[in-house]
Amino acid sequence: MDQQEHTPAYHHDQPPSTVNSSEIQAFGEVRRLPLELSFDARLESCQLLNALLADTIVLYYLYKKHYWQLHGASFYELRLVLEKHATDQLALIDGLAQHVQYLGGVAVASPWQVVALSRIEHPPTGLESLPAALTRLIAAHELIVEAVQKAVVKAAQNGDSGTHALLSEDVLPAHKQQVRHLAEHMVETSPAHPTHRAIGIVIQPSKAEMEALLAHTAPYGVPEETSDQRHRRRVQSLGSLSNEMLARGDILPD
Repeated sequence: MDQQEHTPAYHHDQPPSTVNSSEIQAFGEVRRLPLELSFDARLESCQLLNALLADTIVLYYLYKKHYWQLHGASFYELRLVLEKHATDQLALIDGLAQHVQYLGGVAVASPWQVVALSRIEHPPTGLESLPAALTRLIAAHELIVEAVQKAVVKAAQNGDSGTHALLSEDVLPAHKQQVRHLAEHMVETSPAHPTHRAIGIVIQPSKAEMEALLAHTAPYGVPEETSDQRHRRRVQSLGSLSNEMLARGDILPD
């Protein structure tokens, strides 16, 4: 038998099984583009935007975690809120990533890279109580809002009007609005009011409680206290509020 009959046929249009690829632009580098904005300004904006992008990606999945694991008396109503917030955060992710690419940078995209850059505290893998979940979401928003405010100031100083507009007109208002929604759902139906429980009325927090929940929406500018100080104060404030509302019976224990 001819030896050629045992030789397998190879097609030239068959894709290779392995691809030896290399980066054409490293993360952290910025291409030199014919833009009016200086190279240094674009480099700093890309660094700030990528940090915000990483936090926003983590916040998105934090919303999805609580959306999937949500339970309790206000399950349906709050799940709609979390789903809407996650969708809005996904839109912010696309906007931030595309703007980094527009400036000539490389948007953070790898999961391990996101985790390394994000400052948001990792949640437990198990199920959390509803007050703890909402507190965690609000604290994450606070970290992002503070970073956005600082980035807005830097963008204005560097003459980066595009980044300034994106953050001040799209990102910052979205976070403040979502915090307000979370604050309104910080309480569940009260076990002391079976009528409320039956018809699904959500007991609203008092004016003082709402002010405490929304305290992170400080006036525009860089806060005087450090990020760690504000984060600790915020978590302590929300934790105290949750305990007070549990004691009054305004929220259900897990």
